[in-house]
Amino acid sequence: MSSLLDRGAALSMKPLPVLDTSGSVLPSRRGQQEWGAALGNLEDAKVAAEALKVLVYDAVFLDGDAYNGAADISALKHQIQLQNGQIRSLQHDIVAINSEIEKKDNDLLALQRQRKQDQYEIEQLRQDVTNNTEVASLHSLELVKRNEEIERLKAIISGLQ
Repeated sequence: MSSLLDRGAALSMKPLPVLDTSGSVLPSRRGQQEWGAALGNLEDAKVAAEALKVLVYDAVFLDGDAYNGAADISALKHQIQLQNGQIRSLQHDIVAINSEIEKKDNDLLALQRQRKQDQYEIEQLRQDVTNNTEVASLHSLELVKRNEEIERLKAIISGLQ
């Protein structure tokens, strides 16, 4: 607005004419002068509006190259925003996948520890079975020896009778 005033397009308006209340149909000489001033005001406003139109046109006019460059930049900014959104989504997915991998690793370690514990217990049970088998074998040999001894003693007793 100040640049419009700087170019000398200031409006110098005169007061509007007052209608004659005397009832006369023909305007008086003074009324004609006032209406002439009003028409002058209207012309001044028209000139000012045209000057404003030129200023606005100059302010927003872009040549083809400038418009295409601005359009390309706008499209690239939009693409960058979309890709940044995709990157954030992928980063969120990566965090979720890493959490899942960490959970699976922990589960796998727990299963490996349980497997080692189970193998140890199996080995202990095998050792116990082996020991029990040896003890049972020794007991069975001892029983055979005692039965033989009992049979020998029965034979001696029956021979003494």
